[in-house]
Amino acid sequence: MIKNTLNQQNVSFAHIRKTIIFGFFLAGFLVIFLTIGMVVFLNEAQNDSITKDLTSRQSFENLKHFLTLAMISFTLTLVGLYKFLAKPIMETLRVNFEELNRQAEQSTSILENTSDLIWAIDSDFKLLAFNSSFAKLMKYQGGNSPKIGDSILSKNYSMLSFSIKKKLYEKALAGESFETDFKLNGDDRTQYFELSFHPIYDKNKAVSGCSVFRKNITLRVEMYRELEKKEGFLKEAQEIANIGHWNWNMVTDEIQWSDQLYKVFGLDYQTFEANYEGLMNVIHPEDQEAFGVSVENCLTKKDLLDIVHRIVMPDGSIRYVHQKGKAYFLEDETPSRMAGTIQDVTQLEEARQQNIRQYNELQNFVYIISHNVRAPIATLQSLVDIIEPGNESLNAEILPSIETTVETLDRTIKDLNYSLALKNIQEKNFEEVDLRKVFRDIEHLLAIHIDASKATIEYNLSKAPKVKGIKSYFTNILFNLVMNSIDYKAEDRPLHIKITSQSNSQEGMEIIVADNGKGMDLNSEKRKRIFDMYGRLSGTSNGRGMGLYLAKTQVEVMNGAICVESEPNRGTTFKVVF
Repeated sequence: MIKNTLNQQNVSFAHIRKTIIFGFFLAGFLVIFLTIGMVVFLNEAQNDSITKDLTSRQSFENLKHFLTLAMISFTLTLVGLYKFLAKPIMETLRVNFEELNRQAEQSTSILENTSDLIWAIDSDFKLLAFNSSFAKLMKYQGGNSPKIGDSILSKNYSMLSFSIKKKLYEKALAGESFETDFKLNGDDRTQYFELSFHPIYDKNKAVSGCSVFRKNITLRVEMYRELEKKEGFLKEAQEIANIGHWNWNMVTDEIQWSDQLYKVFGLDYQTFEANYEGLMNVIHPEDQEAFGVSVENCLTKKDLLDIVHRIVMPDGSIRYVHQKGKAYFLEDETPSRMAGTIQDVTQLEEARQQNIRQYNELQNFVYIISHNVRAPIATLQSLVDIIEPGNESLNAEILPSIETTVETLDRTIKDLNYSLALKNIQEKNFEEVDLRKVFRDIEHLLAIHIDASKATIEYNLSKAPKVKGIKSYFTNILFNLVMNSIDYKAEDRPLHIKITSQSNSQEGMEIIVADNGKGMDLNSEKRKRIFDMYGRLSGTSNGRGMGLYLAKTQVEVMNGAICVESEPNRGTTFKVVF
């Protein structure tokens, strides 16, 4: 059908060309015929008796010359018109028709050399045109070749049910372009097709029909489903490993995050603006500089991005993530984008930090054993060496020293056993503790010390009066903190201790013990030593350096943390956070 249209165009141009040439030849022939006839007529008239005189003969000669010149002029005019007007017009028509033919051939090649089905119908649902693929399939399905004028709604064209077909064609004939998919279930394989409908308009812009394209999209659907399957596996793997991937377009400053990455950060993709500034805002403030340096090295030195840092979740909690990434550059070495992964490593990082703490505690334990236990044993060994059998007076002097050394050794071993026993408590043993009752116990336990130091204690526990943990631990923690304030009170002013409890921004609570005592100049080394076993910072008190160590140990066993701030002559503040 499409090839016939092309042939009709070729016939039309040839017909026009022949008509123009024939017209010019016919006009020339008529002019020559009329001119010759007129000359013959004049020659006969010249010989007539009534035209014998000289004057009439001269007039006839003049008329003959005029007609001859007129014939020659008209002939030359026809030749000129043909050469300078008709021939260029025909040449232009030829070029235009050749271009039309070339375009038609290309269109025909496209339409005929495709496996897609293409056809067109009029407003009465009758076939207007179709390509060879359509013809082959219709003949294969119905046994007969399609014909122009056939009703597309007949059972011979049964790709879809009658009602569905009619609704689709009516929709297109109403002036709407659209696409729809359908599937055909075969014996070996289900095939998927895409139908594309487009209205055809006449010169008055009224819909006179529609064209339809049917494309086999089975391979695309299968590839898409396979891609969906693999993407599902990837999402499962990312969810199991709690890892997500990202891509940063540095030209537009847009960051694309995977679904799992939003879950890692606890963010909503609809409200979070994924760019570099947005990412920096969720990184812990203390880690932002280190992260920025790592990114800068990645861009300037082409190092791989590899950093563990903290992020602040929307609820204020802290998580640890491990970022790995790589920068990609243009030909002029300008960085264009970065890509990488982020994995939640909170459990691993907390385990690592726990290992570090345990290692440090082990080192501290070994230090204590090597110094606080070895020294009494060495003393005992020396005293034993001094003992002389039979020298009662000398031995009597040595025995009290042996007794004192043994007591020191026993006390040290008991301290070590007690500190180890504190750590064998599990969260299932926690209970609700009323801090007001704990404080009343502290007042009774320290009544003599409070009176002797003339200290005043102000407490406000109303904002967070209760906490989960072990009551005896809280009693010991507050006992040691208050006792520390009494031990290090200032000599020039009455001691005032303030104890408060309150909720914090991380849905937890904190206990604050502040005094106006001596205070101290805390450097990094002293901050570390103040909570060590036997970690006394001065020799001005009678303590053994166990109180703050035990308080810290008990706080950490209950999943808390303790810190201290102090200034000389301004006092000290301990904060216990749960």
